[in-house]
Amino acid sequence: MCVLRHSGRYTGLVPESTIDPRRELGRRLADYRMARKLTVDGLAAVANLDVSNIRKIEAGSNPRLVTLLKIAGVLEVDLAELFAGIDPYALEGSDRPTKVSEVDPRFWRPRDRIA
Repeated sequence: MCVLRHSGRYTGLVPESTIDPRRELGRRLADYRMARKLTVDGLAAVANLDVSNIRKIEAGSNPRLVTLLKIAGVLEVDLAELFAGIDPYALEGSDRPTKVSEVDPRFWRPRDRIA
């Protein structure tokens, strides 16, 4: 079943069971960490990050790119594999991206587009 969601910039049908990408990323990181037999403390120590930061990321917070790169490096996971199948359109509200192909052409200013 699909539901209509409105996020201010984009209105569309999305699957009702869509998982927030941040939560999915956090779940995947936790899975990779446990597959490597690391505790949160162990990952934090090797990645030189705060334990609370790792916990927040695994719970679905919005991590910095450099933090993700460090964690992925420690866990020896490719970023493409880490993000495979994660749907950016599952984000809600102002975080949800608008597809450039769906933007009304009248929206663009001359300096926004290459001729």
